[in-house]
Amino acid sequence: PYFTINQTTGTIILRNNIPGVFSLDVNQFPITFQVYAQDRGSPPRVSEANATVTIYYNNGNDPPPARWSDPRYEELNFPIIEKYYERYSDRPIFNDTYGFNGTIIYQLTSQTSSIMTVSSPFPNTYIPFSDAPVSKNGNIFSSGIVVTSGLHAEIQSVYLIYIRVLVNPPLIGSTTITLIDQNDQIPTFDIRSIVLSVVENESGNRIIAQIQAFDRDVDYPNNYVQYRLNGNLSDSEVNGNFFVASNGTIWTNATFDRESNKTLYRLFITAYDGAPAWDAKNNQPNTQDFQFDIQVIDVNDVPPVFINSSSITISINETTINGTGILNLTITDTDFDTILDFGILSGNLKNVFSFNLLSDNIADSSRTQYIAIGQLYVVGPLSYEITPNYTLVLFAFDTQNLATITVTINLLPQNTRAPYFNLMPGFTSYQYEVNEGTAISRLDGPVIRATDPDIPATSMVYNIVTNNNQLNLNSLYLNQANNETTIGISLPGLSRDLPFGYSTYNFSIRATDEGGLGVSSYAP
Repeated sequence: PYFTINQTTGTIILRNNIPGVFSLDVNQFPITFQVYAQDRGSPPRVSEANATVTIYYNNGNDPPPARWSDPRYEELNFPIIEKYYERYSDRPIFNDTYGFNGTIIYQLTSQTSSIMTVSSPFPNTYIPFSDAPVSKNGNIFSSGIVVTSGLHAEIQSVYLIYIRVLVNPPLIGSTTITLIDQNDQIPTFDIRSIVLSVVENESGNRIIAQIQAFDRDVDYPNNYVQYRLNGNLSDSEVNGNFFVASNGTIWTNATFDRESNKTLYRLFITAYDGAPAWDAKNNQPNTQDFQFDIQVIDVNDVPPVFINSSSITISINETTINGTGILNLTITDTDFDTILDFGILSGNLKNVFSFNLLSDNIADSSRTQYIAIGQLYVVGPLSYEITPNYTLVLFAFDTQNLATITVTINLLPQNTRAPYFNLMPGFTSYQYEVNEGTAISRLDGPVIRATDPDIPATSMVYNIVTNNNQLNLNSLYLNQANNETTIGISLPGLSRDLPFGYSTYNFSIRATDEGGLGVSSYAP
């Protein structure tokens, strides 16, 4: 009878007709009710589990059954290292910089013991934390929060935890734990070896290839990858003939002679990240090696050719799923016995695309030229809001000649989010007062406005909606302009008297984006 909930923020507040806490009847307490959540999608979805809220009345005469020894326990917020579990085992989490030694102390009013528990505020959610065993000294109790398994900032970097002393009513505090990323992930190559070729008799500085490894650590420099030649594993003849830049580019300035020199060189490139590994004893970073077999071949004097054009622009939906082919390109080479390697030279942010061989005519012994089809396809998540377009440079490499084509990919935004209404703070609905039987072109009160969160935002169309077939709303109309609307009443106005009138008319306003063709939301 006393409380309501803000449908937008979830804040529990006193009803408008309750003047204050002083007017509450203590005999009505404790008050227990259920709260459910409903999203703004179409159709709306309701939470599978409801929250049970119990409100107790404390008139100030009785001390609470439990209290924290330090008010900070009500809302702790501090970081810990990502590898806390491996380093400190079962020691309760602490942070000396924040003045927290890991011990949480509470005092009980009665002599009966009560434990402190650690849980997630979200139902059926596992968290790698638990409560430390409770120690007792009179009516003073001590516990803490322990880590129960390995933490990974790459999966989840922030945890919200509830600590609860099991008294009635319970003593509750919240703890926000932020993981400090440590260098525990190694640079990783998608593949570990490749065979490349250099052509005899060529001279001058020339790039052979560029490799890329990905480090899943969260923060710089832990995820910053550089490259170097591994001289210990590489053939002795590699030194002086091949060079590796820090960005993974392999180049040479040597002139090779297939007839008088080696025809195959094996070299290894080490990818290393930008900080000492978290468990390093000699401050060495994490590393991974890549093996190159570089063969020297006879002169190949005809380059492959992309027959489509030198540049192409395409558009795809931002919701395109992984594995979807988005573009096929035909490549020809009049050296009919050629073998082509395909890939992406640049522009492939976060490696969300891949370009590989789809088919060729190498099995056709009567061919007069080599013809291949390369396919560009999606291999990672796309987002118009983060990266609306990509400019990729695709290549086909025939062991000597590199053919490239520029492909511009524009992401098409999808209407995936419903509009939301801009209600005044503290209000859960639009409310107006009118005189019965009166026409008015615009009701005195707030303008009804909804916002489309999609990018780009689209125009709104508003409609009056009611599920009450007995409610006569024929006199109501909407004044829509500039993506907002007001309500007007035409003659004969609204009736207050029964059986056809009401003292209060409850109905909904529906806002639909894309000019009335898209996603809808409703406001009471």
